[in-house]
Amino acid sequence: MHVEYYTKSDGLITRLTASASAVTQPAMNHGGDAFWFEKSGSGDFDLRKYDAEAQTTSTLLVRPIGTTLRRVHASESGDVAWIEVVAGEGIPDLFLYDARDGSVERITNSTHEENNVQFNRAGDLVWNAVGDIWFLDRRTQQPKLIDSAQAANSGNFALSDMGETAWSDQVGLGSEVRLFSNATNSYHDVVGVEPYQIENHPKMNAAGDLYFRVEWITGGVTQSRIVRATRQFECN
Repeated sequence: MHVEYYTKSDGLITRLTASASAVTQPAMNHGGDAFWFEKSGSGDFDLRKYDAEAQTTSTLLVRPIGTTLRRVHASESGDVAWIEVVAGEGIPDLFLYDARDGSVERITNSTHEENNVQFNRAGDLVWNAVGDIWFLDRRTQQPKLIDSAQAANSGNFALSDMGETAWSDQVGLGSEVRLFSNATNSYHDVVGVEPYQIENHPKMNAAGDLYFRVEWITGGVTQSRIVRATRQFECN
């Protein structure tokens, strides 16, 4: 279970782990830094960082023996979020490492299973717990329940750099994409024109345009298309 780093410019592959003891998949940000958890010789778990510019590897923090760790997620500023089952508790919760001061915060402590975490460039977080979608504004540090969305269980949502969250919400026999703006504290429905349609897998670009997939049945034949919704929520 090694973590290896491929540099495209020179085609070199560098092994980052000291031993075959990586316990999570690596996460990368756009700066090329890599993050992962690695089991140490004493049995605890080190959060490791490879600095792409300095080409050095360091330990950011240590989690105790008995912890169960899941996939790591990294922001552009070097913050790290991960899902952790605390020893003796049995429920996966969300934790956050703040690169500014090296602090660790337990974001959730509930009976729900947190998963499908996403960062934006501002360091905000969105995740889902069972069917609930949560948003953490890093400026206020207050987690906020956005919606209970049945169709979002598989990570069927997106987060923009402006703190907007889009997700697929089950409606009757189909589903529709909804959008929440943290700046205005308001919701928008992005609804197409086909009957009994399924809108899912939303993605957003840096400009805030929203793309999603629409599927519907006409005459017994399943049809689908990719729809783009502009900032004025006009679809094409």
